[in-house]
Amino acid sequence: MSYESSKQSAVLPGSAHSDHSVSVLIDRLCDEFEKSWKSGHPITIEQQLNKVSPGNRSALFRELLEIEVELRTARNEKFHVNEYLQRFPQETELTDLVFRKTVRRRKLGDY
Repeated sequence: MSYESSKQSAVLPGSAHSDHSVSVLIDRLCDEFEKSWKSGHPITIEQQLNKVSPGNRSALFRELLEIEVELRTARNEKFHVNEYLQRFPQETELTDLVFRKTVRRRKLGDY
């Protein structure tokens, strides 16, 4: 099955395999995203989101954001939740959720 045909079946509502197809597509796009970051030629979350239907973007967004935050944290990059809230104002709740789950909060005494 080609990428385009799997992409089309992944977004057809009512298909018996649509949930599975969406999961496969999201996994593939996340793998592609992570590999691009690890190769030093990162693609953006926005680029990946444009590859799925609007109804599947929130699920993909959450996965991609978790990957990006983890990779940036591992690189000791400085970044803030506001960067993502500005880029993705429609995903405020998911952004907050991912940051609460992924980013270790500094506590008094952590130096």
